[in-house]
Amino acid sequence: RKGIESWSQGVVPHFITCNAFIGKAYAKVLQGFLRDCASGKMKLDPTEPLYIVELGVGSGKFSYYMLKALDEMAATLDFPVQKIVYVMTDFTDANVKFWRNHPELRPYFERGMMDSAIFDAVSEGAITLTESGVTLNPGTVKNP
Repeated sequence: RKGIESWSQGVVPHFITCNAFIGKAYAKVLQGFLRDCASGKMKLDPTEPLYIVELGVGSGKFSYYMLKALDEMAATLDFPVQKIVYVMTDFTDANVKFWRNHPELRPYFERGMMDSAIFDAVSEGAITLTESGVTLNPGTVKNP
């Protein structure tokens, strides 16, 4: 009910999952997945976006730290970083607006590396992205 203030006022505990160490650790997991794909375990099309969807983003801190880490390791990724689209989702419009206007997140939105969507994982199937207008559905994207 408090919206984005829930994180800044300590109503929602978040430090354990929303810090630079965890963001970098998850980026390394994605790096390992990309390496496995490049070795032939799963074919990715480097000319098509690879959507990474985070459900229930909240404040956006984890998203920022993970994308920042991915950006920093771009030279070592087995997939073009500019084709990775990190999708932040939540079920409240206020959070989505907050992310799009946040000065640390805005450059990622502008570069096309980040997009967002209002999404309720309990009742919806498709995810329509607010920046690009792309609708994500099973079977509609080239990369998993």
